[in-house]
Amino acid sequence: MPHLPPALLAWYRSSYPTLQFNPEWLEACVEYLQANDPAAATVPGLIKAVEVQLLSSDLSTSVLPSPSRRAELMTLHPASDRTILFTGGAKKAGVLFQVQRVDDIAHSASQLQEVLKEKKEARRVRAKGANAGGGRIMDLDEEEEDEAKKKILPAGVEPPFPRGSGKFVLSDGDTEVQAFELRQVFGLGLEEIKLGTKLLIHDVPFVNGILMLTPNNTVVKGYQVEEIEAVKEWIVENSLRERLGEDPLPHPDDAPPAHAAQPQPPAANPQPPPDRNAHSHAQIQPKPKAPSSDYGDFEIDEADLFAAEAAGGADEDEEEALRAMEEESRAAKKPKKQHQEKRETRVKPEPVSSGSTGGRKGMSEGLRKTGLSGEVEVLELDSDEDEKEAAAKEEQRQVKRRKTAGSATSKTGVGGPKLGVMEIDSD
Repeated sequence: MPHLPPALLAWYRSSYPTLQFNPEWLEACVEYLQANDPAAATVPGLIKAVEVQLLSSDLSTSVLPSPSRRAELMTLHPASDRTILFTGGAKKAGVLFQVQRVDDIAHSASQLQEVLKEKKEARRVRAKGANAGGGRIMDLDEEEEDEAKKKILPAGVEPPFPRGSGKFVLSDGDTEVQAFELRQVFGLGLEEIKLGTKLLIHDVPFVNGILMLTPNNTVVKGYQVEEIEAVKEWIVENSLRERLGEDPLPHPDDAPPAHAAQPQPPAANPQPPPDRNAHSHAQIQPKPKAPSSDYGDFEIDEADLFAAEAAGGADEDEEEALRAMEEESRAAKKPKKQHQEKRETRVKPEPVSSGSTGGRKGMSEGLRKTGLSGEVEVLELDSDEDEKEAAAKEEQRQVKRRKTAGSATSKTGVGGPKLGVMEIDSD
């Protein structure tokens, strides 16, 4: 049994006058601290270390119940009767309680549920490491009409619960009692409070079984009970569901485990797996790897080699087709060139005026090229039809000349004067 310094017991009787330690818990605590905490080697260090252990413990294990206090807390007084409990000040009559449950009755349960959902979503986003995504989570309040007052938070940051008036379930380690925040006490908001937080309460109004808390009668000692704080969200959510008349959620420890995957029954007529060696003779043997290029030592697989060969064959066929087309084009151009060489360029004179002498003189000088104004050289390209038409006209001229010559000899007779007749044929 470890030695308990008298100064330790005296200090706790003055700081927590109504507190009665559980002897077994206190002895185990002192023994552990003296063996593992160098700061507990001195009496002041031991006193402080024991207080930290007390405020972090569950009062149901560290202190003994008080029968007289139980009777006081279980007595329901009329709402009109103002009863004050634990009178005498904190140093003489203060009672240590811990927070078991918390709620905020100044805000609707549905509004608090929305905030709770956003908190869960923020944790999910943060777990995925999406803080750098630049997303935003809106703290939406459907009851508020002013959109400008809506809070915009970075992705992964949990929106806080609104601060109102807290409602609590407190315990002294033996008896639970309801409490209401008559005036706001710093540290008791739904967002910042930890379950298991210790409160030293004195001179508190007790109306209809509810402790009315104010900053004057409540000292927040702080700390938490890890086992209770671990399920705070479940406790808060069930409190909100109770206000909405919904069924409570099961305790996280009582949640059924995930069902293991059930094995599937075998098929009625299982088909044998295909023989992998059945078509082994038809498989294409892999070709040696192509040498690496200057752009890196990359390996070319079999499909790439086949594609390269197919592309090479297509290029050869295309070149052959181009050569054949070029030869056909050359063969077709040769007779055209010969035909064009046979064609002649004709110059047709254009008279300046049909009624002037200059125009008549231009007609008599028919085919002579001139640089004078009034005549324009016209380049005419003859086609096969033009050549045929020109030949027919030339033949007609020859026939007319012969007829003219014959008629002239018949008119003059023998020894008569010969008359020359010039006939100008117009086209």
